[in-house]
Amino acid sequence: MKNLYLIALFLTSLSADIDTQRFTSFSINNGDLQLENGEYFESISSYRSAYDASDEDTMKTKALLREANLFSLYLDDKEEAISLYKQVLTNYSHVEGSEYARYSLGMLYKDLGKREKSLDILDAYIRYYPHGNFSNQVLFTLERLRKKKTLRVKKNPLKVLTTNDTPIMRVLLSQKPHITLSSQSGIYLDSQLYKSLHVEYKNGVIFINNKSYSHAKLSSQTPIYVAQKKRKYKGDMLLTSYKDRLALVNLVPMNAYLYGVVTSESYASWHKEALKAQAVASRTYAYYQAKVRKHWVFDVKDSTSDQVYKGVNGESHNAIEVVDATFGEVLLSENKVILSQYTASSGWHSASSQEIFNANKPYLASHVDRFSKSMPNGEWVTKISLAKFESNLNKRGFNFKDIYALEPVKMGESGRVLSIKVKAKNGEKILRTYSTVRRAAGLKDILFTVRRVGNFFVFDGGGYGHGVGYSQWGGQKMAKEGYTYDAILKFYYANIRLKKLW
Repeated sequence: MKNLYLIALFLTSLSADIDTQRFTSFSINNGDLQLENGEYFESISSYRSAYDASDEDTMKTKALLREANLFSLYLDDKEEAISLYKQVLTNYSHVEGSEYARYSLGMLYKDLGKREKSLDILDAYIRYYPHGNFSNQVLFTLERLRKKKTLRVKKNPLKVLTTNDTPIMRVLLSQKPHITLSSQSGIYLDSQLYKSLHVEYKNGVIFINNKSYSHAKLSSQTPIYVAQKKRKYKGDMLLTSYKDRLALVNLVPMNAYLYGVVTSESYASWHKEALKAQAVASRTYAYYQAKVRKHWVFDVKDSTSDQVYKGVNGESHNAIEVVDATFGEVLLSENKVILSQYTASSGWHSASSQEIFNANKPYLASHVDRFSKSMPNGEWVTKISLAKFESNLNKRGFNFKDIYALEPVKMGESGRVLSIKVKAKNGEKILRTYSTVRRAAGLKDILFTVRRVGNFFVFDGGGYGHGVGYSQWGGQKMAKEGYTYDAILKFYYANIRLKKLW
């Protein structure tokens, strides 16, 4: 009998390990997808979930390295990246990924002008990996470092553009293998004019009207109609490949892009000051993404992954008016363009980026928000059956059996539930609320209290989205109370200023 018990215990443990591996892989893959979608903060949350859940050093290292790269490349936070690379070298130096961590750490110190630290780390790299993947780059860098007694810190001064330098946005519209394009005035391809173009992608080759191309740029004097999207778009089109798939990219001036964004993200009937706030937030977001994705095929996607963009079909008189009225204005913090996160509603209290995503951005701070509370999604009630909740969690790699209770464990300064203990008959586990429980329960936000009523969990909450940054419904309320767009933006983004860049 004792042997049977031990066998059962072993099998349960083995099953738990497999489930943990599934959840860890799921979280890392989800983080990678979120990164591609521009959801940098959400991506951090997924990588942290993977790190917390995994018992394998290899997977923990993988999660840390992805997070460090994200901070360095996309969030302009090299100090946080350094901290994460150090964590890899301190705790997981035996794992294969430590080579990349040591290389990256040395190069970051160089970029920050910390010559001696860079020399120490890169010298150690050559000792550990004389024939490593980055040894040639490291040897070249060491030679340069030894010749220079001091290093210049790389600076990216804020460039004020002239009107003629208005940014051109690269918007990913579609990755479908078949696309049909047309235009009232015709489409130019290779100096020839076509009424319509039929595009197909086969075995890595683009075929346009049965002629093969590696890539192609299309132009027209009138908006181009994309049949699969059932929408028209201003500007030019680029046909290229991205991750072994056809990519249709709209090359459109910033203002024309925003014409199709503002009242796709907000209601055209909203107060002009709220729409102006949306225009500035959307312009800032697009400009930020264009800077950090300059080596990508596109700057933004046309969906909620970045910002909803419906081309000419999304334009409205009010959108054009507010975009023109705020022409070239962006939001700055410490003279840098901010990552202007916005949310549908922050409930009754906005959240900080540190609280929700473990990313410290001082301009994304937590504060009371009386404006959002009385508007749609300011308060709500959601209920879900215990069985459905359990099923949704187990689809993400868990193995819960007969969940019977939820117990908040960690609360944020805004009152949001950051982690929660899930109790089941076969055990209990503490999970991150935003990246896991929120999705499994179908919650609009993690600003809630939870209770069990019969065979249901009932969530009394508020807000819609992550609760970080500008609250769109809150902005509408402020505008109706007489606040101007700059006052609205300064309420939701801490210590920022508006600047006209072009």
